[in-house]
Amino acid sequence: MSQQISSEEPERMGIFDIWFEALTQPREETFTRIAAQPNATTGNALVWVFVATLITGMVAAVVQTFSVRSMFSDPFFSEYMPEGFGGAISIGTLACSVPIGAVLGVLSFAITVGIIQWVAKLFGGIGSFEKLAFVMAAISVPVSLISALFSLLSLIPYVNILAGLIAFAFFIYVLVLEVTAVKAVNYFGWGQAIGSVFLPVAALFLIACCCIAALSAMLGPVINDMFNTINQGLY
Repeated sequence: MSQQISSEEPERMGIFDIWFEALTQPREETFTRIAAQPNATTGNALVWVFVATLITGMVAAVVQTFSVRSMFSDPFFSEYMPEGFGGAISIGTLACSVPIGAVLGVLSFAITVGIIQWVAKLFGGIGSFEKLAFVMAAISVPVSLISALFSLLSLIPYVNILAGLIAFAFFIYVLVLEVTAVKAVNYFGWGQAIGSVFLPVAALFLIACCCIAALSAMLGPVINDMFNTINQGLY
């Protein structure tokens, strides 16, 4: 049964309190209270996402720096590449791609939330893009920061396997949080909430598969010709 909309103004929460409760208290009441916060605006949600994406991008650049340096320390690569080339790649990535990635991350977040809320409306949801974006940001931002920690752990030999398993379990938990958040914001049943989250994902997956199949069909003959040419050159 859907919960009733409360007219009582909730206690004002700090940013870190919102993030902490969003991750540790997977209940409808939690997300209803978060959505009713006075600062629950689209602007705040997008700012959170931008900053989090910027931080995770910087961490990814650090991870790439170590990976590139490890690769170019191999004699096979170092023989053909100029000295400092690996570091230059990492610095260039940090300076150029991280801010662009943060902007794209915000755009991707807004589009994803918009599609989910549009589907929720089709299922009879009464929520708004603004409230759903704020609640989703309260989930995704701390998740992004925790994921950045996992990426740092991946640099440690053998620990990366355990970090990968934990990250997978965490991903499933985040899906549960997002479904609960959609249900809380739109005041409808679990079936509608699950459909609102998973139908857009399934649609995007099918679109991606169709695009890959189309590209494979177009590029397949070209790739085969390239391999045939290479094989003929070897013999």
